[in-house]
Amino acid sequence: MKEERLVKRRVVPVVILTVLTLLFTFLMGIRNTMPLDEVVVLFFLDLIFLAVFIYFLEEERLLKQLPTEECNDFKSIAVVYGLGLVAFYISSYLPDYSSFSFCFAAAMAVVANREMALSTGIFLNLLAAYTQNWDIHVLMASVLLLLLGTMLALAGKEKHLHLWVQFISFFGTIVIVTSCYYAQDFIIKGRVFVLAAVIGGVNLLFLEILTRSLEPDVQRTGEEHYLELLKDNYPLVRSIRRFSEMDYSHALRVSEISGECAGKLGLKENLCRAAGFYYRIGRMEGEPYTENGVLLAQNACFPEELIQILREYNGELMAISTKESAIVHMVDKVVTKLDLLDKETFSTTWNQDMVIYQTLNENSATGIYDESGLSMNQFLTIRDFLVKGDHLFDSNNRE
Repeated sequence: MKEERLVKRRVVPVVILTVLTLLFTFLMGIRNTMPLDEVVVLFFLDLIFLAVFIYFLEEERLLKQLPTEECNDFKSIAVVYGLGLVAFYISSYLPDYSSFSFCFAAAMAVVANREMALSTGIFLNLLAAYTQNWDIHVLMASVLLLLLGTMLALAGKEKHLHLWVQFISFFGTIVIVTSCYYAQDFIIKGRVFVLAAVIGGVNLLFLEILTRSLEPDVQRTGEEHYLELLKDNYPLVRSIRRFSEMDYSHALRVSEISGECAGKLGLKENLCRAAGFYYRIGRMEGEPYTENGVLLAQNACFPEELIQILREYNGELMAISTKESAIVHMVDKVVTKLDLLDKETFSTTWNQDMVIYQTLNENSATGIYDESGLSMNQFLTIRDFLVKGDHLFDSNNRE
């Protein structure tokens, strides 16, 4: 099997993450006048963390535990991680307990998930604590703020919880900072309350901005998302065109006709367009076509209902289980059959009509659509539409 396509889009952010982590460690070491050999030891610890983190990142992508956009390129994760490093470095110049852990965790939870927010946040806190010789109480406060930000980031999206989230983010920060400070010195000073209130206000403001404007629209799974997969500049679209102009032309025709057929039955038009376009994507990788097509779709983080149609390609591995899948199969069979026949065969509309009738009836007779939920009336509606739709199979398209 050939190597996975689109991998470069994920490699670049991973390289950036690695370089930024090593640079952060170096700067923190210089900032706190650490011996060079101690900084080198921290480099090795960085590499261990990065190896585990990158493995976890890829695993979460394959398990579809990341927003769709992050499955494709990890770009937002790299940006948030990089800004988090900057924030932790800046905080080294601020008074104790002036932690940006809450903001970092909240942002990472939104662009990735809670597990990644916790893992990266804990590592950065430990690294900061070691290089700055933090008191255990300062580390405790920073980690607790990390947990608070991780939990509240996603809860803030729920309207009925919004006020509670605001309340907890502000007063929770104050309680954490003042409690840890008291546990350290057994005394509370007025400036500590002021510092805690300022940090709480920053956390509250950041969380409010995050939930209002930084909530990723990459989590769209509706019809609009399928149109994104069909744009000319989408990497897999370009890959199919480079692979074969003939396959690209075939994909366009199946996509357009499948969408029109779905519209006739009131089904998901854009899903059928996307599935029709990528129905034969496995041909780019060679046999086995179905498995390779599914793998390409999974690597590109296609929605599951689209991957399922590709998994049911020609009914080879799995029975056709939805009406949309049945429509795409019907259209692909007709277009393939018409492409194979010589243009002279279609000197009359009657010959073309007979080919469409014969192709669909033969497939239906095998029982391939029995589990799709497609009724006989719906099958006949699509068949008649394909026969009578002269514009669908213009002979120029087969040249």
